[in-house]
Amino acid sequence: MITFKLQNMTIKQKLTAIIMFTSAVILLLAITIFIIWGQIEARRQLVIDLNCHAAMIADNCKASLAFSDKEDAEQILSALHARGSIVFACVYDKQGQVFVEYQRKGITEKIRPSEPQDDSHAFEHGYLSLFHQIKLDGEMVGTVYLRDDMSRISAALMWNIVVAISTLLFVMVVAYFLSLKLQKVVSGPILSLAEVAKGVSEKKDYSVRAIKQSNDEVGWLIDTFNEMLEQIQQRDAELVGSKEQLEIKVEERIKDLNCLYSLSKLVEQPEIPLGAIFQETTELIRMAYQYPDFICVRITFNGVKYITDNFDKSELSQHAGIKAGGEKAGDIEVYYLGEEAEAGESPFLQEEGELLDAIAEHLGRIAERTQAGEKLQLFRNLIDRSNDCIFVMKLKWGRFLDVNDKACESLGYTREELLTMSFKDIEESIRDESAWQQQAEELKLKTDLVIEGRHKRKDATTFYAETSLKYVSQDKEEYIIAVARDVTERKKVEEEREKLLEQVESINKELKDFAYIVSHDLKAPLRGIKTLADWIATDYADKLDEEGREQIGLLSGRVVRMHNLIDGVLQYSRVGREKVKRVRVNLNELVSEVIEAIVPPEHIEITVENEMPVVECDETRIMQVFQNLLSTAVKYMDKPQGRIRIGCVQENGFWKFSVSDNGPGIEEAHYEKIFQIFQTLLPRDEVESTGVGLSVVKKIVELYGGRIWVESKPGEGSTFFFTLPKPESEVEYDAKLEANIVS
Repeated sequence: MITFKLQNMTIKQKLTAIIMFTSAVILLLAITIFIIWGQIEARRQLVIDLNCHAAMIADNCKASLAFSDKEDAEQILSALHARGSIVFACVYDKQGQVFVEYQRKGITEKIRPSEPQDDSHAFEHGYLSLFHQIKLDGEMVGTVYLRDDMSRISAALMWNIVVAISTLLFVMVVAYFLSLKLQKVVSGPILSLAEVAKGVSEKKDYSVRAIKQSNDEVGWLIDTFNEMLEQIQQRDAELVGSKEQLEIKVEERIKDLNCLYSLSKLVEQPEIPLGAIFQETTELIRMAYQYPDFICVRITFNGVKYITDNFDKSELSQHAGIKAGGEKAGDIEVYYLGEEAEAGESPFLQEEGELLDAIAEHLGRIAERTQAGEKLQLFRNLIDRSNDCIFVMKLKWGRFLDVNDKACESLGYTREELLTMSFKDIEESIRDESAWQQQAEELKLKTDLVIEGRHKRKDATTFYAETSLKYVSQDKEEYIIAVARDVTERKKVEEEREKLLEQVESINKELKDFAYIVSHDLKAPLRGIKTLADWIATDYADKLDEEGREQIGLLSGRVVRMHNLIDGVLQYSRVGREKVKRVRVNLNELVSEVIEAIVPPEHIEITVENEMPVVECDETRIMQVFQNLLSTAVKYMDKPQGRIRIGCVQENGFWKFSVSDNGPGIEEAHYEKIFQIFQTLLPRDEVESTGVGLSVVKKIVELYGGRIWVESKPGEGSTFFFTLPKPESEVEYDAKLEANIVS
């Protein structure tokens, strides 16, 4: 509290108060100690004085006690009235009984004497009680008791207090006047320093100095303050100079800022074309220079030039390149048309060059934004014209952020309505939030997902939709781009196709059953006819003439032909209908087995020109292909020395096989006919053939994703080509191997 009050005083008042307070505290302590010491000393003197009185009374009362003379003892005690502070006194006899007593006049209360004690004294209840034994010839014959009211000590205390207060007041008055004089030694320099600081603060005159009056800490403070003023004065002068230079630069830069501001306002105009921006910028640049009347500007962007009305070239110029998309797209040229300045001086300021660079950079960004906006608008138009529904939504809740026009049209909602909805509101398969969260987690793992469901229109109708979901993460935000397509028609087609497939499957089963039934029912009579013909030829060989045997042979041949034709039809019908098991087949071994199986005549040579590959297919089917091709070549060979060559090469991810011969060849007009069922080039009586073999080969090759064709020259021979796709792993390996070879 005292500290707070001192903080709000002036330094004079603080020093005076501190001196006065210190003096008062010290003086009070001294007076208190003096009074306490005086009280202690007064009590000690009182005890000594009272003990002397008791000793005198004891000496005078010895005889009275010895002769039991109370009257004499009372006279001795009555002398105590001369000492007004003794209020009671008595003499005890040897037995401790009161022998005689004395009580000061004016005391109405009867004072009971205490029990006699040994020589002792005690201060109690504002009185001093004292006992003194009376001894005669060394024997205690009685005791004197005195009680003093200590009025002398109280009077002395009051006097001491009055003297102390008077002294304190006198000393405080003296201390006050002394402090008024002495505090100036300390407060004077400080107040002087404060006046100087106040003047500096109000007048901002840093040239004034404080006067040093002593060599103590205050003097050091004044020296430091004066040094600080000198530094401030120097800095103030520097700041004034800098301010003047800054004002000049600010005036120069105001034009730059006005130019950039005007350019910004120009860009903010709605639907302003890029060319208009460049044309207006030429005038803005011209007016931003310090000599606008002698300045002309040309801006070139993407080959188009924009110039001021006074444009002309000169040797004094400034240039800045315009970059858009990280590549140079144009230039800004500024020419000075005035008189040339003195040698070494440029009519252009450094700030003007910086301004030109800033404008070029700004124009580049404007061009980028404008072109990006045009592309974005084009992209938006493409999206809105898309035949698919396109949605952009938040991953967390599936809420739509944007939709295209097709989505609004298909669902029957406005864009504003859809932007308040989420994907679960239009998709029947996602019934609640938990279903959406499960779908979102699956999408995050796969990044791409295609789902099929039914979308709900505003009028409560639904339609089949196939939705492609794409997970996108950008700036720590997770989005989904969904493209939905109405597949109602496709679903109808698929349903119809399923029905047709079921019907085809049923028909195929019926055909298969029919083929087996026909085969069995036809082969049984044929076997009977063949057996009967063989019996007749054997049993009646001696009875048949040449014509009869020929007719029997012709009958057996027709039966065999019919049997082979039935087998060919069955083989052809099985291709594509029966499920086959794909295995790895070594064609080197298989081709050798086929050659051995067909047993070519001695005049026909069959050779394998190069290494055959290992393919994945059904072994029976591929054996049938080679067997039919080789059998056809052998069957139609018309040369005395027949040559059949088998080859294989790799070509565009396929194995390309060839079976060539030097037989009669095939006319080009028959290239397609030979692969049709039941078609032969020669009469069956000349060459026994069912016309099914090549059609079976064609069907098997196409079943495995390959194709077959023939190249031939009549009279020189034919070459049958067919292809089989290589496994994907082999295609990738071959591509890597080829890349390594090229490297």
